[in-house]
Amino acid sequence: MIEPHYPKIIMSFTYRQCKIEIERDNFNKQDIYAAWVNHEGGSAIAVPFAFSPTEAVKKSKQWIDERLYLEI
Repeated sequence: MIEPHYPKIIMSFTYRQCKIEIERDNFNKQDIYAAWVNHEGGSAIAVPFAFSPTEAVKKSKQWIDERLYLEI
């Protein structure tokens, strides 16, 4: 049986009315990070992989900025 994946959220914050959650996991004995974005329309994994929390934050903000720009 496949075990479910429970995110290990290490930080969360609001950016442009979206909640960003940074998750830490381990792959090949190295910490890796991902970013989830929750907004009024739902939830998405904006950054499936990053080497640092800083990179995950930066890329998740870019992801939001690109989506907002496309909707205008």
